[in-house]
Amino acid sequence: SAVASLPLVEPPPIAVSPQVKSQSCSVDQLSVTNVPETEGTVGRRYFDIVFTNRGGLCLMQGYPDLTGVDQSGQAVTHAQREPATEAEAKLVRLDHGQSATAQYKGLLSFYKACPKYVAIVVIPPNTTKSARIDWDSDPWFCDFAIRPVAPDKPNG
Repeated sequence: SAVASLPLVEPPPIAVSPQVKSQSCSVDQLSVTNVPETEGTVGRRYFDIVFTNRGGLCLMQGYPDLTGVDQSGQAVTHAQREPATEAEAKLVRLDHGQSATAQYKGLLSFYKACPKYVAIVVIPPNTTKSARIDWDSDPWFCDFAIRPVAPDKPNG
């Protein structure tokens, strides 16, 4: 029997204070990387976008923007925001060398071919400049959903 995926409904934007807007982590001070897939439930693949601060103290809160682009740079897929609780959308303070992560997932579609993209373009929360990460997409990997940024847990 076929499993249908329900469309995601965009949650309302996360309210951020003027302090967050004035001290947001810009792509110029961040290293933005894509961490390989982790195990997920059947039909889902999970990935992490990791934002590592290379500059001075900055703040992150909310959702990054994530778009898959084709060879010519045209957007072919866009991540929907997955609803989050207030606790999940908390303020993240990043000192130099610290990281925050936003998990995104894709749903596998065995019934239709998904758009081919060669990179993902990521815009950190509350900013406008983007970082591009090369990516060889899976033709069956569709329907992105992104979570708000969360602080990385220290190792040890």
